[in-house]
Amino acid sequence: MSTKTLILFLKFAIAIRCAGSAISIPAGYNRQGSPFVNFTISGVGLPSNFTLPMTVQFVRTNVVGFPRIPETHVELRLRDNGLMPLTDPMMHFQGGSGPESVLAIGTRSWIRNSYGSIAFTGDSLILNASRDDFISSCIPESYLSTVRETQSTTRLDRSTPVFDGYTGFIRDGHDHFHAAGVHYELRPLQNGMIGSIPDDLFRHIESILLTHGARRSERNAWNPLGVVVSNCFPGSLTELPSIIFGFGSSGELVLTPEDYISMNIERNECSIRFRAPAPAAVPGYYSFNPFMIKGLNFRISNDFLEVCDSL
Repeated sequence: MSTKTLILFLKFAIAIRCAGSAISIPAGYNRQGSPFVNFTISGVGLPSNFTLPMTVQFVRTNVVGFPRIPETHVELRLRDNGLMPLTDPMMHFQGGSGPESVLAIGTRSWIRNSYGSIAFTGDSLILNASRDDFISSCIPESYLSTVRETQSTTRLDRSTPVFDGYTGFIRDGHDHFHAAGVHYELRPLQNGMIGSIPDDLFRHIESILLTHGARRSERNAWNPLGVVVSNCFPGSLTELPSIIFGFGSSGELVLTPEDYISMNIERNECSIRFRAPAPAAVPGYYSFNPFMIKGLNFRISNDFLEVCDSL
C-alpha cells in the first residue's frame, strides 16, 4: 500500500452523541472493488435463514435485494457469528432478478442516526467507533480530519439522496495542475473509481500513458466505466504524478500512481481510477470514495471525516 498522508493538525471540539460499545462487522471486497458485509434474511414462509452480501455505500436508504414477505427479518452478521437486527423503518425491499443490496452509511441514514459514527478498516465496518479506537488502528502521524461543511442538496424529502460534503483542493505532485475551492461529496462510486479530478489533469495522465506506448482500448467487462489502455506495463507508471487531495487546512491525502492506476497484468491493461467532476449544470461537484483506496482507514460522523493509513 503506497498511500501516504501528511498531517497538519487541526483541532476541533465536538460532542460525540453516541455511547456504548463498538460493534464490529466483518467486511470484504467484491469483484468490482466495493466493500460488502453479509446480512441474513429470515421470516414467515421461508424454509430457512440465508445469507447474502450487502454493498456498503454513502447513500441514505438501505436496500434489500429480496422481495418483502410477511414478518421478514433482516440482520447483520457480527464478527463472533452473532446477529444484530437491522431495524431501519425506511428499508427498501427490491425483488426481481439479481438486485443489489445496499447498506447505507450516508447522511441521515439509519446507521448514522442510530450510532453516530462509523469506521472502516478494510476488514471491518465498526459502528459506534470512538476516535481513540480509530486512531489506534492508524499508522502514527498519518491521521488527518476535516469538518463536514455542506450538503449537496437542501431538499429534505426522503427520495432525495443527501451526501456528506467537504471543501478542499486537488493538485498533482508535479505542480502543473491545481484546483482550489473544490467541493467533495462522498459518493457510492463503482468499478474501483476513487473520485474525480479536473479534466485537464485526467487527460494529462492519459497522455503520459499513451506517450509510453499504451493504446486506448474500448470499454470492456473488466472495467466498463473507466478509461482503459492496453500495452500498459508497470514501467509505464514511472512518469505519472502523484495526486494530492487537500482537506482544507487539516491535511493532505497523497495518492501515488500505484494507488490510482489499476493494472491487469495478464491482459497488459491499465485502468485510470478517476473520472471527471459532475458538470456545472448539476451543479458541479467532485466525487470521493475512501472505500476504493486499499489500505486506507476512515471514520465518519455527523461532523467529521477522518482518514489514516492502516497499520
